[in-house]
Parts: sequence; structure tokens; C-alpha cells
Amino acid sequence: MTGASSPMAPRVALVGMAGAVEREAVPRSDRLLAESLRLQGAVVHAVAWSDRRVAWHSYDAVVVRSCWDYHLHSAAFLQWLDALDAIGAMVVNPTALLRWNVDKHYLLALERAGVALPQTRWLAPGESCDVAALCRERGWSQAVVKPLISANAFETTLTSQGDITGPRIVQAFVPDLCQHGEWSLLYFSGCYSHAVLKRPAAGDFRVQLDCGGSVAPAAPAASLRVFADSVMHLLPQPATFARVDIVVSAERGPLLMELEVIEPELFLWASHAAPERAARAVLKSLPAAARRVRVSSVVSQE
Repeated sequence: MTGASSPMAPRVALVGMAGAVEREAVPRSDRLLAESLRLQGAVVHAVAWSDRRVAWHSYDAVVVRSCWDYHLHSAAFLQWLDALDAIGAMVVNPTALLRWNVDKHYLLALERAGVALPQTRWLAPGESCDVAALCRERGWSQAVVKPLISANAFETTLTSQGDITGPRIVQAFVPDLCQHGEWSLLYFSGCYSHAVLKRPAAGDFRVQLDCGGSVAPAAPAASLRVFADSVMHLLPQPATFARVDIVVSAERGPLLMELEVIEPELFLWASHAAPERAARAVLKSLPAAARRVRVSSVVSQE
């Protein structure tokens, strides 16, 4: 995934996971982003974060995109971020923001700042929980159990019984998810770009495509935009790209499911202007000395 350009063009590493890069099976959104970056004068290489042969110092931007195996190798992933910091690499999103987002305790920080989440029980390492007793105590019909470090619904289960041990989070299941789906609102350089509505397959609660879910472009209500904007304002530092996942509860209104800044699927295919917005956001994030092509402001919203 390279682009012919001027010798002074910025070099961008579009970072994914080893298997996909080696098979040239780069996700659709990454392909669209690469194409738009090339159109704006950049040279783009698809590389794997775990590839020790990559000369990271040779890139003007290391764009962490579809590292969808990071949760399986979290210690190595964090060490890779440390190595990028050690050589002064320009990382998008910033490494401090990625570290903040790795562990789901970021959700606890957001909740303490006033963001509404599904009711959640946080289990410390070694702490046990009787799910049936917890559901009775809190009036939950079912609970969703998740690891603290996870992606693509990894080890995420829906249950109403059993003993589990931390570190985990146990959340009240929001049945509105199955009826109305989960919203994903996408932001580039802090500005809203577009949205999709994800729905689980019949009989399931997981909205991920790998789990049989479906995704379609959709226009969120103004209240969802306001909610997502308020969440974005609580990021500890600006994000070049971010995704806010929301479920609307009939009882409580919008609830934050995830705020993704490590490797969110950006659904760039869902809006014709989204690839250009994302590319401009990446190029705008470069320091002036490395910004070797003219980068205008992000295109106006549709």
C-alpha cells in the first residue's frame, strides 16, 4: 500500500496486525484512508505493529489503525508504544491517549466525570462475584461480563448466573441494544464526521460483524450528538480520530458503551466525505516541520 509522490512527501505508516498485513487483507476503511492520504500527497505503507523489521523512525507519522490483536498481546503492545516514544516517533493517536484507553478503567474515569454508563461492577484482580446474587441485588435481568482489556467482543458473555473472578467488569445488560441497536459516532480532529447504527443478529447481543451483526449508515438524533460531544470533551488530550459507542436506554437515555481511540473501525465507507476528513486530520496532526504538503482545514461536514 504505497503511493508515488514527491521526495518531500510525508511518509505515513498505517499500522495494523500482522496476519492482515501479510495477507494484504487490509480492512476497507484503512484502504480508503490510504487512498485519500495518497491523493493528498503522502506516501503510505501498511505495516504490522509487531513487525520488528519496520524502521519506525523513517516515518513522519505512525498511524495506529487496525491493531485488532493488541488485546491478545497487551504487554508487547505497550512495550511497542514505549519504543516509539524512545525514538521520538509522531504517533496518531498520541501514545499517552492510547495507554489511557487500553484498560476499561477509562470508563470509570468518565463515569466519575458525569458520563452515564450501564450500571457496572468493577472486579479487582482475584475478587470474585456471584452473578446471580448481583443481578438479584441490583434488579438486573442479565449481566454482560467483559475483560478489562478486550476488542471485538473478546471473552464478552451474557449471563445471569455463575461465579466469576476479576479483573473483570460486570455490567447490567441493556435490552434496548437488541431492539434498537448501538450507535457509533465518528470524530476526526475532535469534530463530528458521520455515524453508523450497528445491530446484533437475531438471538445475539453482540453487534460486531464477526459475531453476525450488521452495520448501516445512519443519522443520529441531536441528543446523541450532544451526548457524544460531551464525552469527547472529556478526553485527556485531543484525538485525531475517535469513536463514541452509545446505546439508548428507554429508562436512562444515552449510555456510553465505549470511547475508542486505539483501533476503532472508522466505517469510512459510510460517508463519501469521511476518507478525506480522516486523511486531513492525520496530516494536520503532523508537526509543521514534517507537514510537507499543504494541509487545509478539515472539509466541511455533509
